[in-house]
Amino acid sequence: MADNDILEIPHAIQADLGAVKNDHGSKLDMLQQDTALIRGVLSGHTRTLNILLQDVRMVRGAINDFAKESVTPGEIEAMHQDLNRLQQEVSELTARLEILEGRSRH
Repeated sequence: MADNDILEIPHAIQADLGAVKNDHGSKLDMLQQDTALIRGVLSGHTRTLNILLQDVRMVRGAINDFAKESVTPGEIEAMHQDLNRLQQEVSELTARLEILEGRSRH
């Protein structure tokens, strides 16, 4: 084996290590991008959930106000429909958040 051949071995190893480092670096970059995307989605869902919860509190306040007045059966039915819709949306959003949080842990 010539001296030049022996000197090429460390260079080849260094090149291979650089390729491995670049491969893992790009995978790490992809993971960081995915994490940022998940955080953005969670942030958007959290804002929506907060809005829905605020709506629920407002409807409850309205119901308390109605309790002090004379209320028609149609008004009660409309409130029940609103509450059912809000409850369903909160439940669906909570389920989506739990799924996304589970994915972000893995």
